[in-house]
Amino acid sequence: MKSSQRRGVRSPAAAPFRIVERLNQGRLPRRGAAEEIAAAHELRDWSIKTYLAGSARLSGWALDGLATTEDRFIRALMTDHVRPPARAPAWMNASRQALQRYAPKQPAEGAESKDFSPLVRPYAMWASAMFAQDLQRARRDPPDDVDALCAQLQAAIEEHLLIIASRACLLELNEARLLGKLQAATPEDRFQQFIREYLSSRRSIRSFLDRYPVLERLMATAAMQTRLAWREMIKRLRTDWKLLRRTFALDNEILRHVDSGLGDPHRCGRSVMILTFASGRKLVYKPRSVAVEGHFSECIAWFNEHGLTPPLRPLAVLSRKDYGWVEYIEPKPCESRADIQAFYSRQGALLALLYLLDGTDCHNENLIAHGADPVMVDVETLFHNLPPAGRSGRDRAAVRRATVYAETVLRTGLLPQKIFGPEGSAELSGLHGAGGQTSPFSVPRFEQGQTDEMHVVYGKVQMGPSHNLPSSGEHPADANAVDEAFIAGFCQAYRIAMAHRDELLAPDGVVEAFRRDRVRFVPRATYEYASLLSDSFHPALLRDAVRRDFHLDILWQVVPEQRFLGDIVGAEQEDLWQGDIPYFQAGVGDTDLLDSRKSRIGNFFKEPAIARVRHRIGNLSERDLDCQTHCIRMSLAAARTKGGGAVATSQ
Repeated sequence: MKSSQRRGVRSPAAAPFRIVERLNQGRLPRRGAAEEIAAAHELRDWSIKTYLAGSARLSGWALDGLATTEDRFIRALMTDHVRPPARAPAWMNASRQALQRYAPKQPAEGAESKDFSPLVRPYAMWASAMFAQDLQRARRDPPDDVDALCAQLQAAIEEHLLIIASRACLLELNEARLLGKLQAATPEDRFQQFIREYLSSRRSIRSFLDRYPVLERLMATAAMQTRLAWREMIKRLRTDWKLLRRTFALDNEILRHVDSGLGDPHRCGRSVMILTFASGRKLVYKPRSVAVEGHFSECIAWFNEHGLTPPLRPLAVLSRKDYGWVEYIEPKPCESRADIQAFYSRQGALLALLYLLDGTDCHNENLIAHGADPVMVDVETLFHNLPPAGRSGRDRAAVRRATVYAETVLRTGLLPQKIFGPEGSAELSGLHGAGGQTSPFSVPRFEQGQTDEMHVVYGKVQMGPSHNLPSSGEHPADANAVDEAFIAGFCQAYRIAMAHRDELLAPDGVVEAFRRDRVRFVPRATYEYASLLSDSFHPALLRDAVRRDFHLDILWQVVPEQRFLGDIVGAEQEDLWQGDIPYFQAGVGDTDLLDSRKSRIGNFFKEPAIARVRHRIGNLSERDLDCQTHCIRMSLAAARTKGGGAVATSQ
């Protein structure tokens, strides 16, 4: 074991800093002892073999992405001799304040803990206290329950930080047990002894984080980001309150509760929030532009006005710059068989709109069954463009398959589609994806909790509930009748668009209204990002930021097959370092790509997404309608066979 990893010995000052930070802000050693240089080269060779598939080409691309040379990279690996940036970053100051103000000098007498929360609580308390000051500084319209909101923020941060820190805590617990340092009589008592001696005082927490400096960085960053995201939401709520009351018919409300962390975190920990007021009314806050939701509702209204029966239900939306407010849709059951028929007819029409507007990612979490109305509550992946086929790096047959798939209704994600993993498969489509399925991927979970024999196991877990399927109590739906209603709804909406395409595509039409909107571009499957992020919390990657950088270099491995990804790996790694799922946006009428920091990658796409949509609508025909309805029928038929369902094709 290296001296920097032994108990009570502080890691080198440069340990929590990434390679890119050492190259750009730190001071690299000019020279080193021969054995230190050899060790750095050995580490470099190991990282290429382990994370870059042993490829010199990938290694060269990664160096180009850092805009550095092999020599400077090697010197950046010499952590013991790299001098960190002269100015302490914000996360370091936040960590210092959190521990100084809220970590107890001594463990509380007689206190017991069910988990490792004493380690993370000082950060959550610090963020909560800062948020309380934020709430008091500005005008309070609408009024809010400060104590309740601060308690909710603290609980949300503790839960999030435990995900980041638990595996490092578990490693230390098992080490203490194996070394005989826990002398209490029972496994439960030895667990509590570990909590008291290793995680419950300022000195013990400081010693712990000295061994895991990257963990300190991640926890302080997450606490800061969550507090700032909540502060930003409150400020926007107060600024927009008069407009919100008018748009959503809100009374003089008191904000009581905030559900945060809904959906994936993006752009420095921001995520969708649901606000609950004292009256029970709810409102959805989205920390991104919702202009596309507003224009989609206008598109729905256009189809309704042109005879769509039964009509689709639009969402009420208040669009602001870079964020917005959306009506909360409550899941509701159907009241009759007729409602179920109407539900699936509307869902068929919804599929037609998604196909026309090149929508993707319409999985079960993005659709709510509100009585007889299927309501899409997230349409940020409408106008989802394709990277140029010439930059895919794949063989022509693979490119052709992906291109053909992209021209069908299957691409929407609304039709039955299974994803496969080492633990099986799951059906997550908007049409059939039920909640409570078994995850197809291994997920870490703890066993023998609250004992010193606590350990991690990987395996299948049950996924949460979903609200996309209509429930009908004592009114079961006839499967064949439902299929025909679904297809009829699709055909009706398709033919409306075909009959009125000139109006639909007019300069002042509903399609052109999207031109200035920004939509999300998803270059890789979200579960790939989530898995990579989860694995990056392994204790071995929390001692030196270099090791975590190496781990994230896995993103380079598929670049030879999908060359366009080479332009965005750096942005992906930056987002993952912030604890985010990488986020990219594209203008509907633009060919550039924007990362989460709004850095622009010029001419990323061959043509604007709106050009693809205009071409598709301009070429609607009975022949294409037959092709799409055939895809629908085959998808529905496959879903009814044992183990069936269309396989989701990756981008």
